[in-house]
Amino acid sequence: PGMGGLESIKRIVTRYPTAKILVLSMHDNVNFAGQALKIGARGYLSKSGLSEELIDAIQWIATGQTFLGHEISSKINFSVSNDDNPLQQLSVREFEIFRMLVDGVEVAQIAQRLNISLKTVANYQTTIKQKLKVNTPIEMVRLAIRHGLINE
Repeated sequence: PGMGGLESIKRIVTRYPTAKILVLSMHDNVNFAGQALKIGARGYLSKSGLSEELIDAIQWIATGQTFLGHEISSKINFSVSNDDNPLQQLSVREFEIFRMLVDGVEVAQIAQRLNISLKTVANYQTTIKQKLKVNTPIEMVRLAIRHGLINE
């Protein structure tokens, strides 16, 4: 409860290193998918994807391969060819906090959800702004919109 998908993946992988995690997400976003795979997910499929893809994904992951749904795979190919995405500089934890901030989650709630201090959240916030070269929450939201993390 109160834990995001990325944090859940990290905890599962820490506790069960051989777990084969397939993410079924409403987020059809390259950054979110990349972070999920980076921390241990074996596959990523958009909930809006084809039902046949789910069967394929399970079969591929069961054999130790990585699976990306068609929609996200197309976006990743486009993203790699247009590699100007500053969000790729963020660590998994920074990305997770960035997501919460642009979704309007208060700093105190972030600290509580992630079981970290307010000061630690503030430090992450400063680091995120520096890495992304933004100064205000509005600029963070605009960046998130520009890179498809949230809709206008």
